[in-house]
Amino acid sequence: MYTDTRTILITGASRGIGMALCDQFLDAGHRVIACHRRLGSADAVELSQARTERLVVLELDVTAPESVLRLVGELERREIHAIDVLINNAGVLTNRSGGLLTTTDAEVLECFDVNVLGTVRVTRALIPLLLNSPRGTIANIGSRAASLALTTAAADQYGYRMSKCALNMLTRLICLEFPSLVATAIHPGWIKTDIGGPHASLELNDVVPILGNLILALRLEQSGKFLTHSGDHIPW
Repeated sequence: MYTDTRTILITGASRGIGMALCDQFLDAGHRVIACHRRLGSADAVELSQARTERLVVLELDVTAPESVLRLVGELERREIHAIDVLINNAGVLTNRSGGLLTTTDAEVLECFDVNVLGTVRVTRALIPLLLNSPRGTIANIGSRAASLALTTAAADQYGYRMSKCALNMLTRLICLEFPSLVATAIHPGWIKTDIGGPHASLELNDVVPILGNLILALRLEQSGKFLTHSGDHIPW
């Protein structure tokens, strides 16, 4: 883990990977902006009471443009003028086992609204703050399920897989448009979370320290890439 202090903003910080990353970065001495969809949730209250000196807990619904605007205004009010690391972690998986015949338009649209457009809204709004950092980094939490090359057997999770594939393209485009920033898509592994489910092969506490270290160590030559949580390349 890097020892220099970073300002890190994490979406979807109310549970799972997002909350675990908050804990890791706070323990390492970093400043964390933890974004929750609902500030009144028990997880948000618990986190906000834990370490008030280096933790800012803010409300953010990535599907609502007005919520993203309020986030920017709140950062300005708090005189936060630079973000070193943006972790786009908020995500949703609909119709986990459904195939083409049972997947609805609404389920696909929900995945795209959260997983893709949510990332577009937040990243677009925070680009000026990322550019104010000497090494602005965008980590988009993706999924191996988005890999065209590796999708050879499964026929499920249509909305989720397609949205995460679009997230990869978004990552690549950001890398090309803003060459001074690092923008990387990262598959965190199949982890026992709400999205991963109880049958996942990995435990949250085993994976997140490796994932957090990778995010803070990302380099420009890794920008526009699709990586595992340990830094290995995943074919598109």
